[in-house]
Amino acid sequence: MHNIQLVQILYSAASIQGLFLSFLLLRTKVNQPANRILAILLVILSFHLVLVGFDNREFFLAYPHLSRVSWIIGSLYWPLIFLFVQYITQTQPDKIWKSFWLFIPFLILTVIVLPYYALDAEEKRALLTDFEEASLEDFGWVNQAVSLLHIVFQTFILMYYLRF
Repeated sequence: MHNIQLVQILYSAASIQGLFLSFLLLRTKVNQPANRILAILLVILSFHLVLVGFDNREFFLAYPHLSRVSWIIGSLYWPLIFLFVQYITQTQPDKIWKSFWLFIPFLILTVIVLPYYALDAEEKRALLTDFEEASLEDFGWVNQAVSLLHIVFQTFILMYYLRF
């Protein structure tokens, strides 16, 4: 039996609440585009909370295909928050298809991590059990690139929104 921590229980409860709120947002008839975007954001955040709450070696050895998903999932927050704010604050928000450029960091990060995702479960387990290599991957150039990409792109989004 796995040892469940209080943090895991709290994050799981918060995830369930996020999913329930997403369901309610999708059912409402008021401000549908903004509510749909917020519901998608809450589903992603709920999934991310589960990954963070169960972020330990045993979990990822049991479910190796979920490892490193949290590396790229955070790159979806800013574009979705931007779109949500845009739909709430502007009378004529950009068409959704014009806003696909906001998801460029997500696409870049997905391409960077794609070779890892293409591995089968046993290869991922082998990488995860090698603590030295896993630590280098976790805190290596990809982590630094992700941080830099977030900062640059989020600054650009903010400047675009405020029309500097």
